[in-house]
Amino acid sequence: MKVDLFQGSLLITAYWIGYTVFQIPGGVLSDIFGTAVVNKISFAILTILFSLLYFLIDIYMAVFLIQLALGSVSALIYVSDASLVQKWSSRSKRSTALGIYQSGFFIGASIGEYFIISSYGISKFMPFLVVIPMLAITAILNIIFISDPKSTGKRIGISRKILFPAILRFSAGFAYIGFLAMFSSILVYDFKVPENQIFFYSWIPAFLGIVSSPLGGAASARIRNGRLLLAALPVLAIAIFMLAILYVNFRIAIFLSAMLGLLYGFYAGPSMSMASDVSSSDASLSSSSSILNLSSQSGGMISPAIMGYSYSVYGSFAIGMVAVSVISMALVLTSVFYLAKYGIT
Repeated sequence: MKVDLFQGSLLITAYWIGYTVFQIPGGVLSDIFGTAVVNKISFAILTILFSLLYFLIDIYMAVFLIQLALGSVSALIYVSDASLVQKWSSRSKRSTALGIYQSGFFIGASIGEYFIISSYGISKFMPFLVVIPMLAITAILNIIFISDPKSTGKRIGISRKILFPAILRFSAGFAYIGFLAMFSSILVYDFKVPENQIFFYSWIPAFLGIVSSPLGGAASARIRNGRLLLAALPVLAIAIFMLAILYVNFRIAIFLSAMLGLLYGFYAGPSMSMASDVSSSDASLSSSSSILNLSSQSGGMISPAIMGYSYSVYGSFAIGMVAVSVISMALVLTSVFYLAKYGIT
């Protein structure tokens, strides 16, 4: 299938539309029907959809619709996974568990693009021949081993206090996820890296999160009343580092990009565990988790447009990145003020 740049970008957009739209429905379904049930069904559907993609890869509209469905099912999987990880752990250990779980995101973000590009060079079907069996095995393991713990309460409304951790996670996604989405473009257009060398650098902004994500979760569990600072300070540092990246030489920019992944990984566990703080019981935990993840994802969808517009008007990403950084810092400080006010520390 031959597509131009615009058509290719629509395929990527289709996935993220599905992923974003199904965050909250995924949380509600998990709370109603059971987190493990939703997780098992979603992973089985994911395996089927990816297998269909193998056979329909040359039909553009079919690929578009499958991408939309893959994003939707991925949202259900993430929300149910994050909720299960928390439900399986005591409240004091949830940050640690989430940090370990979140490291999977950084492993995938670090090696996924490199693996796909490299294996596609062998054959356009090679990525499928590796990924489909892996998905099938995981789906089977889910069916065998995943189970819901007993409910610890009735499902009731979510506290309005969730607005403030949601703002914190929005600001993190606004800065880091947006930068991650634009990283390749920044290298090509601002640092003049040849396009055929991009995959050598694609893993850099994420790989250190593999280490820092479990460390951030463990630190949050150990430091009493320190979770808010452990979540907020890395986001402030991300925004500051983003301000610096376009004003330094290439090597320092690469180093700072790697630090962004380190910081985001450290923030992930402490921030996501706040879902437990604003849930009256674990029966509403999936819905709370879905709202927090929707917040970070929404931020990551908006900021690339700001940076892209900056380049189209001014011929540089600098103004857009400054705007994203300043807005992110303002949102972090706002959320910290109100979270501290309501005793979520």
